[in-house]
Amino acid sequence: MYSEVILKLDSVSKHYDLFNNQTEKISKLFRDFLNIKENPNIKKYEALNNISFEAKKGEVIGVLGRNGAGKSTLLQLVCGTLTPSKGSIHVNGRLAALLELGAGFNPEFSGRENIYINSAILGLSRNEIAERFDTIVEFADIGDFLDQPVKNYSSGMFMRLAFAVASSVEPDLLIIDEALAVGDARFQAKCFRRLDELRERGTTILLVTHSTEQITRHCSKALLIDQGKMIAFGDAGIVSNQYLELLFGTSKKNISIDNSEACNIEGVVTRLEESVYYNPHEHKWGNGEAEFINFNIRQGNELNPVAIFSDSTYEISFSAKFNASIKNVILGLTIKTNDGITIFGRNTREEPNMDVLKSVNEGEVVNATFFIRPQLCTGDYLISLGIVKDVDGDIIPMERRYDSICIRVNSISPSYGIVDLHEKIEVSNGNI
Repeated sequence: MYSEVILKLDSVSKHYDLFNNQTEKISKLFRDFLNIKENPNIKKYEALNNISFEAKKGEVIGVLGRNGAGKSTLLQLVCGTLTPSKGSIHVNGRLAALLELGAGFNPEFSGRENIYINSAILGLSRNEIAERFDTIVEFADIGDFLDQPVKNYSSGMFMRLAFAVASSVEPDLLIIDEALAVGDARFQAKCFRRLDELRERGTTILLVTHSTEQITRHCSKALLIDQGKMIAFGDAGIVSNQYLELLFGTSKKNISIDNSEACNIEGVVTRLEESVYYNPHEHKWGNGEAEFINFNIRQGNELNPVAIFSDSTYEISFSAKFNASIKNVILGLTIKTNDGITIFGRNTREEPNMDVLKSVNEGEVVNATFFIRPQLCTGDYLISLGIVKDVDGDIIPMERRYDSICIRVNSISPSYGIVDLHEKIEVSNGNI
């Protein structure tokens, strides 16, 4: 990876004045004109507050946050369409951005004309545009609409053309603000291949998306913003889990945890942390009303094998110990790849014969076993566990353990990838 810093933000803040009436607004303009100290009674809205980070050449940094967190404001500041109230922003090299669909496009001009206009805005000469024109058109794949006014384009066609232009100028910094969300699956895959190519050539990328799987798959680092403040910046997987906690977590309550003995299928009580598969880099949160104990994996007659083989069903068993009386409990798990791609998830919500979970008393222990088909290819996988409750349609986490279990799967199959879908291959002679 390269060491050159392409983007650096130093204590960047952006605020807006909030006026109760037109008189206050005129007074503010008058004070600014005469360079008079501003009125301390004017309320301010802090869209961003003290953001600092840097991005090096070739890094892909995901930007996460709830709606209204300040993500788009941050990107507009980096692009220069907004100026910071405080702090400084330094961009080293050519910048291209997809801040919103159709930004920089004249709706009355054709796609062909907008390619030349937008590419020129991004710093290409006329000869450079001509050299890359066919590549842009081929990537956008909008057919006969190339010579139609872009006001007649669908949102998907807008995005195709805008992405094709922005990525073809080979920028030093490329910014994408949720634009890929409108593309179909095939075009999204095409876009991410282009992003990988740009990254390998040294382009730094800022990617705003609500998809944690896109963040963990394509980004080396991630930035989490909430209410204008930087909550976290670092490893993409860790920050993605913090974002999920922000979305689905609740404040922790001071409920005492009693690890006194209870019964499970093995007759031994253990904390989840004592499992042979435990991942100390897990992300844990919840309100403390329930907790996981007694985690085991059984395959055949073997309990907690070092590696799970893909030739027979295995059982994932655990117990949930309740520290409060709870109604409408849901137990679940997911299996992910090491880079965060969810490949399987299941919970008890839609399962039959789950009456025991409708009402659980304080101090009670519930045992659960998930029977998993052996369809994974050789590799390492992460298991996440969850105990939640349904309160009038709202899902309240009592304990969530993201990436808490790491397992090794061995397969004798020559198939490769993540999931072994092979049934058989038939080959026969044919006639022309």
